[in-house]
Amino acid sequence: MSINFLEHVEEKFTHMVQVGGIAVPAFGKFSVIWRVQQKCWQVVGCKSVHYDLVFLLDASSSVGKEDFEKVRQWVSNLVETFEIGPDKTRVGVVRYSDRPTTEFDLGKYKTREEIKEAARKIQYYGGNTNTGDALRYINTYSFSKEAGGRLSDRTVKKVAILLTDGRSQDFVLDPATAAHQAGIRIFAVGVGEALKEELDEIASEPKSAHVFHVSDYNAIDKIRGKLRRRLCETSNRSNTSRCFLRKDYRSIMLSIGLCPVVTIYNQFAVASELDEFLCKYMEDQRTVIT
Repeated sequence: MSINFLEHVEEKFTHMVQVGGIAVPAFGKFSVIWRVQQKCWQVVGCKSVHYDLVFLLDASSSVGKEDFEKVRQWVSNLVETFEIGPDKTRVGVVRYSDRPTTEFDLGKYKTREEIKEAARKIQYYGGNTNTGDALRYINTYSFSKEAGGRLSDRTVKKVAILLTDGRSQDFVLDPATAAHQAGIRIFAVGVGEALKEELDEIASEPKSAHVFHVSDYNAIDKIRGKLRRRLCETSNRSNTSRCFLRKDYRSIMLSIGLCPVVTIYNQFAVASELDEFLCKYMEDQRTVIT
């Protein structure tokens, strides 16, 4: 990191302001602009974290062919927001009704376009709603090495996004708990008559960040941005930055809603340099109250 860069940024600090018990640098007009926006989480939280991501889709009779087409498009749209690749995020899809069935494994497709094309061809058959059996299936198989899961890489986060529109015809609590204990973060998305109590049993903690409910399938795409941000927020808070001192200051700054978007004179557009500087600056000033 350039010493000139550090000097240039440091001389632009105007004063320190208190936000949530943390002293945060306020910037002059020539310095860094801070603001909260959707891309903030994508750039800092999500692009630095890669996932083994499995969609678990209710394909029971209550969904219907017309609404299942909206599910296919929803999956395709969500995939668009991830960095896809063998060494980045991998995506798999499991559909379930009477029993769970793998549509495609984590290791099958290597590019975003391949996954989006496969998502548009997800099969729909109808049947009962055995969500508990489906949760047990993804825990025992979908994240396994055989299915393309990266169990040996602790930097890869295991995430399942479950979408259902009705009450399960089997029990969900025990298989959901087993999946949580296996390190799988579960987001539960309920549509229409899906039970809030059951979604709470399925979803990871905190429930407020992992449970979603919409009125019908026309509304599922409206929560796409919020779901994506929640995934980024929870992943970023659990992920340690390479700039780790007494605390992960990058996560602290994100948690209070600050994110570097535009840098000085468009000259220092490398967020990692800014992160390193802020970590060093805040540690030197001993501004974090522990």
